[in-house]
Amino acid sequence: MPAERLSMRKVREVLRLKYACRVSERVIARSLGVGRTAIGEYIRRAAVVGITWPIPVELDDTALERKLFAPAGYNPPSSKPLPDWNRIHAARNRAIRRPAHRDAIQSCTAWSGECRASRLDRHARTERSASAGIRNPSQ
Repeated sequence: MPAERLSMRKVREVLRLKYACRVSERVIARSLGVGRTAIGEYIRRAAVVGITWPIPVELDDTALERKLFAPAGYNPPSSKPLPDWNRIHAARNRAIRRPAHRDAIQSCTAWSGECRASRLDRHARTERSASAGIRNPSQ
């Protein structure tokens, strides 16, 4: 569960101490009674959106909070395209219904949707047959 956010008054104090007074994060954390990593995170967030001291007057507490923290439910777009799940499921279902060969398995690559048949190695077939009580005819 995430920790509770600092009040915007304390966030403003963090930025003032960091940029106007040139105080270290450790000293800021001690003076405000907050963890050093939390102070570093607030300073990092402010640097990402380009806020330093003095904070522009048009930024009230709600506008500052909106700039520093993404709104609830905001998910940035993923960098990878999602796979075509319908194509993958169709290929998998085809492989299950119609195996390419009795000693072959169908493998599908999730991201490209390419399917290929690959043979089981002889050792695995022999082992499986022996455990089922079937004699391997190639022996």
